[in-house]
Amino acid sequence: MTDRYQVIRDALPILIAEAQEKGGRNERAALVVELLEERDTLLADRDRLRDALKAERERCVEAVREVAEGYRSTKWGKAAESIGDNCIDAIRRVRPGNG
Repeated sequence: MTDRYQVIRDALPILIAEAQEKGGRNERAALVVELLEERDTLLADRDRLRDALKAERERCVEAVREVAEGYRSTKWGKAAESIGDNCIDAIRRVRPGNG
């Protein structure tokens, strides 16, 4: 995936260097660099949490599947299978931000 901020990322060091050559500091460029670094950190955290949620969701699916499987040979077997399938579908539909 392309970083739509790449042009800015490429230009900032040049702007900062130009200001330093003139004996100054480009405060705005420095602030944008910090903001982009913070953005990168937040995106990495988001990706890590999304992966953790996906793994947790699959663990829940497996737990529901095991419980439903335990009822398979009982008189509630068909109902447990149906409820288990519905729960698994619901668990897999859950996405961050929509509950």
